[in-house]
Amino acid sequence: MTKVFYREIDDSNRGDHTRLTANDMCMFLYEFTAFEHTNGLGFKFSDTNQLIHNLKKKPSERLTKGGWKYKAEAIGKCASAMRMAKQRNFGANPVVEGAWSCGL
Repeated sequence: MTKVFYREIDDSNRGDHTRLTANDMCMFLYEFTAFEHTNGLGFKFSDTNQLIHNLKKKPSERLTKGGWKYKAEAIGKCASAMRMAKQRNFGANPVVEGAWSCGL
């Protein structure tokens, strides 16, 4: 995956997030491409779609569908990306209020 930076949902992209208002501050790392826009490729469309596909693996399907190791790898990749992006956006010792999420 390429270097990621936290990006803010603002007036230019708020239309994609209809439940957010101008008063909400929301930042994200990755953008998922919906299945209907992937020409049938789904999770194979991009690294981001693959990452999100692996993060969404359900614990209840661990024994029946397999691929559980990919979920653990995806969690690690996301945590690492969050750490690095936080430093890129806010410096080595940021003082940032609020919760951090992978934006998934």
